Amino acid sequence: MLCKKCHTAINAGDESCAYCGANIDRKYIFKSTTRLFCGIVVLFGVVFVSSMIAADKPKDLSEAMQTIGVIPVVPEVVTPVSEPRELTAHEVQLMTHRAAMLAVDFCKKYSQFSMYVSNKGYLYESAAGEYISVDSILQTADNSNINPRTLFLYVKPVHLVQYSSILPEIDKLDLLKIFAAYETSDGFVISDKYGYRGTLSRPDMQDLLKIYDNSHGTIKKVIKGSDDYNQIVQLLGNVNFRYLYKDDKYAVAVVSPVENNNRIHAYLLYNISGNWVIGLSNYERHDKFKSYINENFPDATLDLVPSYNLMGYIQHISGDYMTVYEGIVARGNARIDDKPTFISGTNDFCYIETAMGKKFVCFLRGNLWESREVSTYEQAVSKMNEFSSNPPLFILKQY
Repeated sequence: MLCKKCHTAINAGDESCAYCGANIDRKYIFKSTTRLFCGIVVLFGVVFVSSMIAADKPKDLSEAMQTIGVIPVVPEVVTPVSEPRELTAHEVQLMTHRAAMLAVDFCKKYSQFSMYVSNKGYLYESAAGEYISVDSILQTADNSNINPRTLFLYVKPVHLVQYSSILPEIDKLDLLKIFAAYETSDGFVISDKYGYRGTLSRPDMQDLLKIYDNSHGTIKKVIKGSDDYNQIVQLLGNVNFRYLYKDDKYAVAVVSPVENNNRIHAYLLYNISGNWVIGLSNYERHDKFKSYINENFPDATLDLVPSYNLMGYIQHISGDYMTVYEGIVARGNARIDDKPTFISGTNDFCYIETAMGKKFVCFLRGNLWESREVSTYEQAVSKMNEFSSNPPLFILKQY
């Protein structure tokens, strides 16, 4: 214990402090001893209780769930959603006008890299194989006020103005144009980039889209000697067919004059009551040939049209590949007395037919020409597709 005066340690039996000489107060010693004893008792009590609590406390949440005996369920927080307010007629007109403007801007922005056509009357990106939607145009435009059910039509105004409910156009009636359409209880509200054009009933909208329906039966190869084949030969003259396929309404022919394999022309034909008529001549002169065909005949399916771009190859088409054939003869794949009757090629491919009926697909690998003998047009197409993802199939002769 400590001296009450100088706080120096003293023994319990001392009568006075050895350091300051002060007399020892026995009552003070008793109080101090009592306080110390109580403190020790309290300390041990706290430690004991804490250890008991710790022993009973679950170690983690899963143990707590087991202790409770049930697994608590956290209620899902649901944000109340009110029903959207129906737009007024004027608001719908403004919305479709805004949507049409954004769609036009979207197509202009990507026209260098994409090709937009009319597919069954709707705006369609040909290469991607996708219809243009609100989600498409909002990727590059910040306007979330356009209802996702808004449709984008790609039709000619001449077909719209036949309905009395549509405001007449001033000019360019026969060119495909983008319209936005939104269905309300009164019908489809139609707008272009200039503003509201009118409202079409559902039956009228269905009639409009029938004009652009491009489903005309199965696409198939025209059989040589068939009535279709003979009619088309009469129309196009003495030609070699590089490609000739049709459905029940349209046909596409890629040909070259027999006397000049280097001149290749492409035609779109259509059938009227069993008779074939030339719809478009020399479409190979157009770089965006599918857009050109779609603009003039929007109900013709572009699946009928071969994918190769003839305009990009015209200056490279040649028949001067005798050295390639001489290599074939030298390797023993053709007889020396068997002469070529048809040769057509580009920089990296050529196709050769001989008087004895041999057919060869040739391709340039590095600086050397390699050849594969084929027996049919279909086999030749398959071989060329093995060499390239988009080969110049127009060098082949179909019949």
